Amino acid sequence: MKTAIFNQPAEDDRCLERSDIAIAAGLRTARGRRVAVTVRNISPNGFMAEGGSTMVPGVPVTLDLNGTIVPARIVWKRSGHIGGAFLEPIDGQTLKLLQV
Repeated sequence: MKTAIFNQPAEDDRCLERSDIAIAAGLRTARGRRVAVTVRNISPNGFMAEGGSTMVPGVPVTLDLNGTIVPARIVWKRSGHIGGAFLEPIDGQTLKLLQV
């Protein structure tokens, strides 16, 4: 299992470019509950996924994407999608690996 490498936090995480993808992934809560999602876009600071309807904003999770585990927090939920913010931004190299 790989662990993500982090950079310093960005000033404004909403302005970063997002990459459109469609990759099956898993979310795990602190209590160990697993939820299958499809990540639809990703940036160094977060992701948007389809599914995860049982997730609640504010819940800490880990995102397992292609074997890389990234700590995150759910920040929004609507219309069958959720948005998550990584606890620390991921670096460009790790971002590329996540998109394979």
